[in-house]
Parts: sequence; C-alpha cells; structure tokens
Amino acid sequence: MALSKITYATKVALNPQPSIAEENKVTDANMNEIKSVVNNGIDQVDANTTNIGNITGTILWTNPNPNNSFSQQIVTIPTLPDYDEFEIFYYDSTSRKAVSSTKFLNGETVNMMTMFQWSDHGNIGNRNIMWNTDTKLQVNDAVTIIVNDAFSRTANNAWCIPLYIVGYKTGLFN
Repeated sequence: MALSKITYATKVALNPQPSIAEENKVTDANMNEIKSVVNNGIDQVDANTTNIGNITGTILWTNPNPNNSFSQQIVTIPTLPDYDEFEIFYYDSTSRKAVSSTKFLNGETVNMMTMFQWSDHGNIGNRNIMWNTDTKLQVNDAVTIIVNDAFSRTANNAWCIPLYIVGYKTGLFN
C-alpha cells in the first residue's frame, strides 16, 4: 500500500492571538512542520523501497542442461553492463547436486569451489569464470584436486556445474 502525503497548502496565520501562550495553541508553523516531517518521511520510505527492490535480482542466464557436465564455454549475456553485482548458483557435482552460490562484481573473476570427504581423501572442485568482453563470460573447465599424502589435479567438468547467473543493480559498486 502506497503512503499518501499531506497535500494541504502551506498554512498562514489568520488570527495569531499573541495573548495566548504558544504551548496552548496550534499555529501555522506547527502545522507546516508536521506536514514537512511527514512528507519527508514518506520520501525516505519511497527511496528505501526502491533500494530494497534492487536487492531482488534478476536471473540473467540459466543452464539449459544442469544435470550434465559443463565444458569450457563462452556465455553471452547482453545485459551484463546493466548490473554491478552478480551471483552464480551451482551444483557441487553432477552426482551429489548440492547447491552453492558465490557473488562477484562486474568485471571481476570468480571461483566456484566445493569440497567434501571421499574415502580416505578430500576432494576440492574448482572452476573459474572470467570476463571475456562486457557482454560475455568465459566459464573455464573445472578441476578436481584430490588431497591425501600428495596432491593430484585433473580436469573434471562434472564438478561446479553453473545453474543460474543472477544480476543485481545495487548501486554500491558503481
């Protein structure tokens, strides 16, 4: 529900009655101050509502095959320059499908990472996304790092599967 402002014209004293103490009467100055405070408060609510609306975000890209491995590729999003912050939602792997997300700023590289214990060693999945142009992101191949007595690293595009890229117009990073 939208808030309504006080719309009466600015009040001017008609019969100020100087013999009556200020605390015992309502004056034009009192009424104009009330109008000003209420209307300024409504303006602030409107500004805050706009700022909150910017936090909502817009889905800019959706993976058409989220259950499949995801090879290195260029993702084109014509509206990328319109947003200052992004969030990418992704599966940790095609088998587990635990969803994570990470935020990144316009023009910056981002790493998607996941970790979990498997058998007698830990696994780390990593995939980064880099800006190719103002409207294109390069989603690189994912790698798996197996951590035990030694580290081993192998390409594995079944890890860190991008699901969605969401854009935010926060105005914080312009």
